[in-house]
Amino acid sequence: MSLLEVRDLCVDFTIGDRSVKALDSVSFTVDEGEIVGLVGESGCGKSTIGRALLRLLPNNGSLSSGSVVFRGEELTTMGNKAFRKIRWKHLAAIFQDTMNVLDPVYKVGDAMSEAIRTHDSKISRSDAWKRSRELLTMVGIDQDRVRSYPHELSGGMKQRICTAMAMSLEPDLIIADEPTTALDVIVQDGILRQILAKQRERGRSMVLISHDVGIIGEMCDRVIVMYAGRIVELGPVRSIFHEAAHPYTLGLKAAIPHLLSEGELVSIPGSPPALTKRTEGCDFALRCPFAQEICATKPPWVEVGPGHFELCHFPEKAREFREEILSPDIWRSVRHRLEETRT
Repeated sequence: MSLLEVRDLCVDFTIGDRSVKALDSVSFTVDEGEIVGLVGESGCGKSTIGRALLRLLPNNGSLSSGSVVFRGEELTTMGNKAFRKIRWKHLAAIFQDTMNVLDPVYKVGDAMSEAIRTHDSKISRSDAWKRSRELLTMVGIDQDRVRSYPHELSGGMKQRICTAMAMSLEPDLIIADEPTTALDVIVQDGILRQILAKQRERGRSMVLISHDVGIIGEMCDRVIVMYAGRIVELGPVRSIFHEAAHPYTLGLKAAIPHLLSEGELVSIPGSPPALTKRTEGCDFALRCPFAQEICATKPPWVEVGPGHFELCHFPEKAREFREEILSPDIWRSVRHRLEETRT
């Protein structure tokens, strides 16, 4: 049995008098000790998945259907009191917008030790403070900062403290949503490696949410590629990066700049469709260089390799697509098509 099993998860947002589907029939699993990467453009639904799993959707958001099973228990129908015993102790999160999470009247050590003792009543106050100091060291902050107030810290330090707090209870699964956004590039790499090393050392799992394809490729065991609220490709990291099948995934890979790249950089023209204008067909069709008439119909979910699936009408053409995707001419044709739709 998987640690986490998500099936046909749908999330709707109410905007004015309209309801839009931000997540459409999302299904995936996370196994014990597995690091799963969630990648895609901004607005594709990555963060919404994280907040839905933790039942932290905004007031205008609702989980309209689907199932979330964690350690054999259904979370979507669980009462609030029971869920609070799971959240943070067994299922924790590191969000990208954590700058103002810390209480301004609490010292860092008080905030961290309170979080630890709230979920572990057996630990003493002194031991909780000791644990807080160790966690600060882990994320590269001087232990003396336990006596600092939030206003005395930089944005990057606050981000790292929130990361330490999420890991303080050694949860079974961490949802890490762009956990190093506010940090310098070199610090980002070090903190991410520490988080992942700790999770692997303890045999714990993580869902790493990022728009950085390189980070996902280097640090994850399995990859989920999202587009416009749907999963378009899913599989082992090696399979996704060496034998990607979906045109969107291929476009993301082709857009990664390299130091030795020559000529025109590749980019995916256009923008994802508005959620209010979705159709039954492929959401990527208008931006896809290989789109055909059949793409106006619902694409099938097809296995293209061991544990490797894609949402596309042309799984048999994946190899052909991989050979053609790097050509700037392919993407120029998409730009022309998009320009024609605007006129």
